[in-house]
Amino acid sequence: MQFSFHAPTQIIFGSGTANDIPARAATLGTRVCLVTGSNPGRLTWLEYGLAQEGLSPLVVSVGQEPDTDYIAQAATQVREHGCDVVIAVGGGSVLDAGKALAALITNTGELFDYLEVVGQGQALSQQPVPCIAAPTTAGTGSEATANAVLLATEQGVKVSMRHV
Repeated sequence: MQFSFHAPTQIIFGSGTANDIPARAATLGTRVCLVTGSNPGRLTWLEYGLAQEGLSPLVVSVGQEPDTDYIAQAATQVREHGCDVVIAVGGGSVLDAGKALAALITNTGELFDYLEVVGQGQALSQQPVPCIAAPTTAGTGSEATANAVLLATEQGVKVSMRHV
């Protein structure tokens, strides 16, 4: 039997480590996309920390499970803003949205080019921009996978975009 296990480049864990996010982001890029849940006001501490590092984020709020229409629209917005690093803080849906946006900043084809099952399942040709995924809930494990799970509303199924 043979198998392969792929994990994120780095996992940082411990009390207070979220406070290090702004400094870490500043080493990765200059234009931040901050992906939040339905209440972005909960992350004013992070926006303040980013400002202290000279980073003014574009905030993208994900109020529900990310769907293909929303992600395609948000990808256009983050590309236009010139984002070169993504920070996603929230539950699995927020982290999935953040990972998808990090991939779509540099891979500028249509979203369905890269989706499995309902799309063409093409491999990403460009490395995604750096993505800091900070989970606020337990259970999905989205911070530890190379997949972004999105809802393909029109087809009524959840699909995956993956980077290996």
